[in-house]
Amino acid sequence: MAAFPTIVVECMFNSPTWTDISAWTRGVFTRRGASRVDGPLLRYEAGTATVRLDNRDRRFDPTNLAGPYVSGFSNTTPDLGFTADDTQFFGHGVTVAVKSAAGQTATIADVKSNASGSVSFTVTRPTGTVSGRVMLAFLSSDLGTTADLTVSGGAAWTPLGTITSGEDALQTRVWRKVTGGSEPPTYTFGQASGADGVASVVLVNNADTAAVPILASLDNPESSFFITPGVTPAGDNDVELRWVAGTGGGAGNSWESPDDYAERVDAQSNAFVTASLATRELTGFGQGTGTRVLPMRPIRVRATWNSVTYDLFRGYVDTWDIDWEGDYESEANVPATDAFKIFGADSRTALGAPVGAGELSGARVNRILDSLGWSALDRVISTGNSAMQGTTLEGDGLSELQTVADSEIGELYIDGAGRVVFRNRQALVSETRSTTVQATFGGDPGELPYYKVGISYDDTMMANRVKATREGGAEQVAEDTDSIDEFEAHTFERSGLAHVSDGETLSWAQWLLHLGKEPELRFDEITIRPIKDETSLFPQVLSREIGDRIAITRRPPGGGDVVYREVFIRGIEHTIEGGHRWETRWILQSATQVGSFFTLGHATLGVLGQNALVY
Repeated sequence: MAAFPTIVVECMFNSPTWTDISAWTRGVFTRRGASRVDGPLLRYEAGTATVRLDNRDRRFDPTNLAGPYVSGFSNTTPDLGFTADDTQFFGHGVTVAVKSAAGQTATIADVKSNASGSVSFTVTRPTGTVSGRVMLAFLSSDLGTTADLTVSGGAAWTPLGTITSGEDALQTRVWRKVTGGSEPPTYTFGQASGADGVASVVLVNNADTAAVPILASLDNPESSFFITPGVTPAGDNDVELRWVAGTGGGAGNSWESPDDYAERVDAQSNAFVTASLATRELTGFGQGTGTRVLPMRPIRVRATWNSVTYDLFRGYVDTWDIDWEGDYESEANVPATDAFKIFGADSRTALGAPVGAGELSGARVNRILDSLGWSALDRVISTGNSAMQGTTLEGDGLSELQTVADSEIGELYIDGAGRVVFRNRQALVSETRSTTVQATFGGDPGELPYYKVGISYDDTMMANRVKATREGGAEQVAEDTDSIDEFEAHTFERSGLAHVSDGETLSWAQWLLHLGKEPELRFDEITIRPIKDETSLFPQVLSREIGDRIAITRRPPGGGDVVYREVFIRGIEHTIEGGHRWETRWILQSATQVGSFFTLGHATLGVLGQNALVY
């Protein structure tokens, strides 16, 4: 049996292949869950990791194009389809790939659009426009010829490509330019008299201003499924734009864009021309030679002990921080953040009307993850106990996910394998890992040894008055006057909850009041050094998960009563140095109140009159 686990660190320099960089790993720190528990309502933070790498041969230096993580490539993106509500008599599909600047990743900064039946109309300048940025313009119109389609304003526009279905049928034209120092507040588009058209202006950040974007197009006549062609991008991390336009299907059309593409435009001019634009940052497509040492590369940390592999962390590289000391020593410090980072950065456009009214919290979490394009394979989602109001799925996804978890009083976190985990509140009284002690730590024979434990007896967790308001509801108040008389008022307030009734919100407040109305002597963290007893402790530090129930026994060195508490693990940290030092720290929450609700059939929690009822 191995005394020290084998640490495996891998980075996905080229999707979908994991590259093992363990041989250059000097140290690892990972943290998941909560960094502290400071109130009755728990909200987990984004998981993070830092990997220290030996960089003496410059293999992790993004500027080293002679290193091992540089690729020559020629990969074509696939043909992809948009779906229209109605069959369009004429239709176009256009794909444009914009190359990233060296060492950077091109991104869509902003998109503005307009639909009009006028000969001349304008589109607002994209937000964030400054000099030296790549800008694209799209226009589709249903009368005249492609020669009638024009754009003007600011630095000169250069035609990139056209497609026509014939005179007075459907015309599409695309332009490009590099922005100048005095771009106007609007850009003017022209089309034939009597025509209807849809135009868009796209601002791209971090693009190669010298490279001409690659364009391809297809005709899509008499169809509601529009194909946009694949292209071979010029770089290995370009941004791709897919535009579709049609006419002849009547009023009220809308589009469904391809999976994993962010819809930027869905517009129609009167009952005629309808168009959509969707974009995606590419990975692993294109041609040329470029570094693969880039931000947002997937990275994971795993440990194998006694022939079992455990996932410690999976996330995305924040940066490659290169440090040189003298002429020969160099180290790359690589911080990473889990999927919460992606969810928080994705600002979604609101739906036209709310959806999902009355669905349980687990279904709502799945709906939000679907809107973020998150794989169904990377989820562990409980059904949930509380029904939710309707949602328009707008704004950043992380905030909405956390509102659902708060409304449920559930748990939302990313596990060591990178999966989204959502546990409903009743998991604490229904799942064995939370109702039954999984391990007991202490100093006597039969107890698992620990390095140190933190103990607190303060008012941090107290909430003897809870004020709660659901969206569109009236404030609900739950309070314990005896506690207020003895300890003064400790008020916990929360608004914007997603409950469907004020009665649910009142039950929510009463639950939190039960958890926080009294101060408690509690263990708030424990540190374990598994080298002290590899056989017993490594299975514990590697397998324990957020929400697991453990027990701690503390025998004061000066004598006195033994302190015994059952606690939940709420945060997990690992500090690993080479093959000689391992320290695990768990952030803890007392189970005295959290885990004291009535549980049918349980020896101590199943006694009526002694345990609060679950809602």
